[in-house]
Amino acid sequence: MRVPIIKICAVMLLLATACWAAPTEKTLFTFTGNATGIYPYGGVTLDKAGHVYGTALLGGATGNGAVFELVKTHGVWTENVIYSFAGGNDGSLPATALTFDEQGNLFGTTSGGGTQAAGTVFELKWSKETWTETVIHNFVQTDGEAPFGDLIFDGKGNLYGTTQEGGGRGTCGNGGCGTVFRLSPQSGGR
Repeated sequence: MRVPIIKICAVMLLLATACWAAPTEKTLFTFTGNATGIYPYGGVTLDKAGHVYGTALLGGATGNGAVFELVKTHGVWTENVIYSFAGGNDGSLPATALTFDEQGNLFGTTSGGGTQAAGTVFELKWSKETWTETVIHNFVQTDGEAPFGDLIFDGKGNLYGTTQEGGGRGTCGNGGCGTVFRLSPQSGGR
C-alpha cells in the first residue's frame, strides 16, 4: 500500500515540531562588565574541542572591546579574555562573530580603530600558549568603513565580508553606503 507523500510530510513535520516543543535554556556565562567584556553582539563560534569564542563590543583591559573564550571544566564555564583591543591601530569595537580558518586561527573585524579609524580585519593566531593579534587589513573610507558583518572563507582561502559605510559612492553620507569586500591571501601566506 502506498502512503501519500503529503501524509508522510505531515507526520515528519509533527515529529520535528514535537522535538522543539519544549527547549530548555541554560546560561553558560554572565558578563559583568569591564574586564569580562560588555555587549557581546556578534554571536559565538565553536572550536573542535567545544570551546566557545566571541567578541564583546566594549570592555576588556582598556574598554575598547575584547575577544573571549569560554571553556567548560568540571561542568562550569569559565571566561578567558584572549585579546583586549587597545583602541588604536589594532582596532576597537568588535561587533561580529569570529571565523576559524583551516589552521585554527581566528578572524574577525572591528568597526572602529585601525590606522584610518575606519575599522580592521584581524587575525588571532595561537602560538606558544598565547594568542597574538595581527591586523591584516585597515579600512579607508574609499574601500569601506565600519565592517559590521560576519566573515566567511571560500575554498581558495579568500575572506569575504561587508562594511556598513564607506565606498565613496551613494547618497548615504559619510562617503558611501557600504561595501562587500574580498581579502585574498598573498602568495606564501597571509
